[in-house]
Amino acid sequence: MDLVESMSPLMLSDVNNELECAVVSLSTDLIVKVVQFAVLHGNGNVIAVVELVGTDDDQLSLLQQSTEHLCSSVTAIRIDGVLFFYPRHRCGPRMKFFDRDGTHELMCGNGLRCVSRYAVDRGVFAGSGVIITDDGAKRVQVTGEHAEVVIGSPREVQKLTGDRWFAFTGVAHLVEFVDSIATLDAIDVSAVGAQLSHDPALCQLLGHPEGLHVNFVAAHEDHLAVRTYEVGVEAETQCCGTGAAATAYLSWRAGLASLPAVLRTRGGQVRISYENGDLTLAGPVRYVTEPRPVPRLLQTVKGTSA
Repeated sequence: MDLVESMSPLMLSDVNNELECAVVSLSTDLIVKVVQFAVLHGNGNVIAVVELVGTDDDQLSLLQQSTEHLCSSVTAIRIDGVLFFYPRHRCGPRMKFFDRDGTHELMCGNGLRCVSRYAVDRGVFAGSGVIITDDGAKRVQVTGEHAEVVIGSPREVQKLTGDRWFAFTGVAHLVEFVDSIATLDAIDVSAVGAQLSHDPALCQLLGHPEGLHVNFVAAHEDHLAVRTYEVGVEAETQCCGTGAAATAYLSWRAGLASLPAVLRTRGGQVRISYENGDLTLAGPVRYVTEPRPVPRLLQTVKGTSA
């Protein structure tokens, strides 16, 4: 069942109300730049998109603080991350992504899918375009609720043990293979994922002291099943886009799957392709809350008092 379909009207109303209260109580420095905001999800990975005016990035600390405020203020649903979108940025349509604890990430695969749909719905581009991330320019294509985005080339690929691999796909990903779907379902991802994610020796070995996203995967005859623990969320998420890309690629490298591959996540299926050295992520994107503008009066008052 889709995430929104599983929520009652009261829960959706609570999300809307909490989100609006959180946005309008942002710091003056940011609220005067907010055009509108929405919550979307890519296979259950919940992303708040905040559209900003301006042609340059805002201070990292301001965006980090705003992320923590938004995510802690909305309790009716867990927002996994916040994506700040600059449609009129001097470099082109631009996104900056932060995990719910304020951790800045170079990339977010599902965030890129969500903002791609948002951008098309806003008329930023029609159907296909390019969005600038902190991991480079990414080609995107949107058809209805379906978004396909280029993650890019897998980097820093290493085989650590027979069952454990590593790749960087805009985010650092550890991938651990297990022998069956039953074994995968039995893993305490929150506990085991947290232990591996912040293992000092492992993080030092891989050159990522910030921590590792951890993916557990089982190969089935027609798909890969994956569960992911995410740094910055510090919990298992329903779907991780860069994790799905890393998992599919490393499963192929390990001889356990072919590409393109279908991955079954906790939030549904996504498809990973590999062409011309680039990984591509495709799957559905839906709104949890529709885009809502910030009241002009509020912006004027806050802007005047700044």
